[in-house]
Amino acid sequence: MSIPSTYSHYFIPKGEGIDSLQLAKEVKTPKPGHGEVLVKIKAVSLNFRDVMAGVACLEVIGPYPGVIPNVIPCSDGAGELVAIGEGVDTWEVGDRVMGQFTQTLISGHYDSQVHFKSNLGAPRHGMLAEYRILPDYGLVRMPAHLSYEEASTLPCAALTAWNALNGEFGNIQCQPGHTVVLQGTGGVSCFGAQFAVAQGAKAIITSSSDEKLAKVVDHVKSSRNQGGAGELITHNYKKEPNWEETVLKETDEGADHILEVGGAGT
Repeated sequence: MSIPSTYSHYFIPKGEGIDSLQLAKEVKTPKPGHGEVLVKIKAVSLNFRDVMAGVACLEVIGPYPGVIPNVIPCSDGAGELVAIGEGVDTWEVGDRVMGQFTQTLISGHYDSQVHFKSNLGAPRHGMLAEYRILPDYGLVRMPAHLSYEEASTLPCAALTAWNALNGEFGNIQCQPGHTVVLQGTGGVSCFGAQFAVAQGAKAIITSSSDEKLAKVVDHVKSSRNQGGAGELITHNYKKEPNWEETVLKETDEGADHILEVGGAGT
């Protein structure tokens, strides 16, 4: 496989916001060292967190921590292995892979003092590039039935939703018959609704847009097609200002899970 001598990548100048995104051209293509691989990036997805990382100062939450100067943004991407360094025996050229959001968290407890600095797209350069060098342990094999575009959406948003509903550190894992309340129609909420329905739970999702809610319904249909026995209920909170009262009735006075994605600012 022919690898060009130079490549291009986007970056955000130090202290600038996402509006200052720039393209670096004719950068020397790196060669993988011991325990490293070179990935040709095929698709990249955008999370709100990527926008936050590109903002020098946010009035509500303050600056995003740990952003390196001239960072290559975007944590989530998928691509093909085109070169492998010495000592790598778990991958082969041609393998289709996704980057792992927290590169050093292989298993076990997340220690922010140890693992945060390995997050892609802020403390480490992200995926908005034609090529990226990554450690051989910082990759996950793509499901064979997914396109690069589909797989590129999984590492951050999908994993966050899955961990919230099924992670070992949660109080209760999602089960058939449970109810799950989800806020908004961002990536985490959409994946959360899909997982909940696939696991036989009742997913209740809110938005101010009927158009976005309709897209969620279409998105979740694939869960039912895969045998999911759950149910999806949508509420437009602008049209239903007392939607929480309706949800209390629908959940018999309380949900089993709530995916609160607004954070401390809300």
